[in-house]
Amino acid sequence: MSKFKVLKQPWQSAKKEIGIYIRVMIDRKTNYLPTNFSINPSDWNDKQSKVRTTHPLHQEINLKLHKMITVCEDTAIKLRDQNIKPSFEHYQNAFTPLTPHKESFTEYFTRKIDSRRVRSKTKQTYRNTLRLFKEFKSHVNFEDINYTLL
Repeated sequence: MSKFKVLKQPWQSAKKEIGIYIRVMIDRKTNYLPTNFSINPSDWNDKQSKVRTTHPLHQEINLKLHKMITVCEDTAIKLRDQNIKPSFEHYQNAFTPLTPHKESFTEYFTRKIDSRRVRSKTKQTYRNTLRLFKEFKSHVNFEDINYTLL
């Protein structure tokens, strides 16, 4: 089970500001996701884990923090529904914007094999792997690659 909470960092930067993080706990192990927000320590409410109204952008920051927690919770639900054990990488990847690829995975892999500066034997191994993959599934887009496919 995963738990999430918005926290401030316990130390101040040289600008006398504190960073705001999301604490992710998975099976009693803790990791922190950065939110890229930093504020004056007096603008942080520890009890409510949010920015005080004294900060000029408090509504915007609190809304974005709430949305980030919601993304984490949605990711946890999706992972649970797919019977996948959550990891910190799952939550980090949830905030990485996915850009659509114009070329398929097989086209990309073929291009990468040709552009790599490796020994010919290594290239041949890559080509054989790609050939076997194409025999299994001839055309694969990046969006098609998931745990089920692998």
